[in-house]
Amino acid sequence: MHVQIIELKSSGKSSKTDINGLINHFIVCLKNNGQILSESLLVQNSNDYMLYVTTPKFDSLDERFDSVYVKRDRDELGKIFTITVNKIGTNADSQEYCTCNTRNVIEMQTFADDIDSVFTCCACGKPIALYELPYLDKQDDHWCIVNWQDTYRATDTLWLNSLSDRFTGNQLVNVNSVLNKHGKEIADEISQKAAVKVYYNIFDDLTKKVKFVTINGKNKRLCPSCGKAMKYVKFCNDYERFVCDDCSLSSNLPKEI
Repeated sequence: MHVQIIELKSSGKSSKTDINGLINHFIVCLKNNGQILSESLLVQNSNDYMLYVTTPKFDSLDERFDSVYVKRDRDELGKIFTITVNKIGTNADSQEYCTCNTRNVIEMQTFADDIDSVFTCCACGKPIALYELPYLDKQDDHWCIVNWQDTYRATDTLWLNSLSDRFTGNQLVNVNSVLNKHGKEIADEISQKAAVKVYYNIFDDLTKKVKFVTINGKNKRLCPSCGKAMKYVKFCNDYERFVCDDCSLSSNLPKEI
């Protein structure tokens, strides 16, 4: 991931616009489109502003990736400011994003880091910038995916901090919970629109819902949806999963238990 500055230099034109509100709305729209990630810092210097952001790639802020909402706010800000983007460097503590020209298999990870996309390219094992994926039906950005990730992360945090209460635990573990159904619907629609296989990663709680079967002396995870043995797949390097092709589900349990 990369750190960049969006500089907003005042053009000197007077405006009745709520400038702070417009800039903050611009930030939200960029996040909802996946062009910037969760970390950002807005600095004001007199009538000028500097927005420090983390982006998936160095070209993530190019206008060709703008959603209709980003474009609208960018145009409005352009009436008040001269907008320039300056690259600072790479976040040394982060991973790079996928640069593959083609993707045949994708995983939607329920355990993605807070600042990473939930979609991972199985060919390279790196996250995929959301703006490189098609929008869901009746959506003009990726707010639905960003909101789902925030909700999943909040549920996971609540489950851990509340000493594994039943409701939040069920939302994470039960493949038929509202939370998981919503996530699976997103994965299936991305699969259909992008014409690629998309596995939805299921939460692995070894103390509760996970079931195994022994085949040729090895334990294999049973698909929580259809009950069949999931097959082991090594996508790349140390990126390995149990998967069910019929249900498009994946499990990140180790190869052998």
